[in-house]
Amino acid sequence: MNIVKKNKSTILLIAVMVLAALYMFFGYKDRVKHLDSENVAYTIGEITDFGWGSKSSPSFTFLFSIDGKEKKGFYNITNELATTINNSIAEEEYFGKKFLVKYSVDKPKYYEMYLDKPIPDSLYNCNGCEWGKPPF
Repeated sequence: MNIVKKNKSTILLIAVMVLAALYMFFGYKDRVKHLDSENVAYTIGEITDFGWGSKSSPSFTFLFSIDGKEKKGFYNITNELATTINNSIAEEEYFGKKFLVKYSVDKPKYYEMYLDKPIPDSLYNCNGCEWGKPPF
């Protein structure tokens, strides 16, 4: 009887883990599908904060606007910048800077900021601007 109880617990634990993995996998696939579709738009994001996770990569917090509503986004720093950045570098070189943000029109919760595409001076004061294609 005790063995059956242990097996039920193990089976339940494995089932929960498999369901969680499937949820994460299909969530990722949905995000990729929406960001690779034709129904995306571009806007401007401004970096406002920098943080360190205890077991995750450093990240920037940025603000961007969709249909006049301000949203908060996060950019995980996973390239070589992650090994060199600190609070003073983030403040001096990134705070207040603006970069291109791509988002899904159907599901605006899916977005990505392009740290390699800083906003040019000609568009720097363009607040709330949105484009169907990258403006530069």
